[in-house]
Amino acid sequence: MKSVRGGLVMVGMTLALVMGPVGCDGSGDQGVGEGTRGVVILLDQSGSVSGFVQPDPALGNVEMTYDEANLAITNWMQSQGDPDVRKRLASDRFHARVAAVEDVIGRLDPYDKLLVLTYNEDYKGRLVCVGDDLPEPTAEACFTTRRDGVATGLDDIAGNEGGRTPLWEAVSTAYTFLAARPGPASRHLLLLSDGPDTCFPSAADFAGGTPCSDKGFDDVKAQVTGGANDVAVHVVQWAAAGYPAADPQQIELATLTGGTHAFVDGRDLDEMQFRDALKLAAASAIPGLLEPTR
Repeated sequence: MKSVRGGLVMVGMTLALVMGPVGCDGSGDQGVGEGTRGVVILLDQSGSVSGFVQPDPALGNVEMTYDEANLAITNWMQSQGDPDVRKRLASDRFHARVAAVEDVIGRLDPYDKLLVLTYNEDYKGRLVCVGDDLPEPTAEACFTTRRDGVATGLDDIAGNEGGRTPLWEAVSTAYTFLAARPGPASRHLLLLSDGPDTCFPSAADFAGGTPCSDKGFDDVKAQVTGGANDVAVHVVQWAAAGYPAADPQQIELATLTGGTHAFVDGRDLDEMQFRDALKLAAASAIPGLLEPTR
C-alpha cells in the first residue's frame, strides 16, 4: 500500500484504452476468451461522500443517518453562518469515484465480464444496470461483457448519496456473487470506499443508532479464508472528513485475498488532480489494466 498526503504514489505507464461491447443482459455476451476477467466493482454511496456527516469537528465529523445529518448540517449553517459546510465536508464533491469507475470500464477487455454495485445504509449492493429489456434486472443478467446499461446507470449515481456505511455486508454480498462464478480465468472485486464500516454495532467506527448491518469484518475474513477460491479484493480508499486515514481492515482484506490497496488523500487537491489520482489508483488495482502496449 502506497500513499502520500495530497495524492497517490504509484508507478504510471502509457495507457491503452480498450472499449467493451454494449448492453446489459447476458444474451449479448461475447463468450469467455483466454485471459478473461470477471470484475465486480463496489462503489461507496454513503453520506460522507457528499458531506452528510456531523459538521461539528469537536464531535468527530462522523457519519449519521440521512435525517440526522441533514438536521445537524442545517443547525450548523444557522449557528455558524457556514452555507458551504456540506460541500466542504464531502469526501468526493467532484464525483471523482464515478469517473474512476468509468475509466476502469473503458480499460477492460471486450471479453471481461462486469457487474457494478453501490452501497449505503439503505442498500448493501444495488445494481448499476439499466436496459430496455431488463425492467427488473438481476445480478446474474447484469454480469456481462456488455457495457451500455452500466454507463447509463452511472449517470444517476452522483447526488444520490446518504446514510451510514454497511461496508462489510456489501463486500460480503459482492464477494459471494463473484466467488460462485468460476468461469472467468481471474476474478477481481474492486472496492472504492471513503472509510470504514459505520453500520455494524461492534465496529470500531460504529456511528450509533440502530445497527444497519449484520456483518462485520470478522465475518468477511472468515468468508474469504474459509474456502479455496481465487477472488482478489482490491481496495481504493480516499480520505473523508471524519476518516482521514487508511482503514487497516481494508488493507488486511486486500492482503488476505492477494489483492491491492491504495489510499488517496485528496483533501488538498483540486478537481482534476483528485480525479486523476483516483483514476490511477483504480486502474492500477486490477492487474493488466495499465500496460505500455496492447
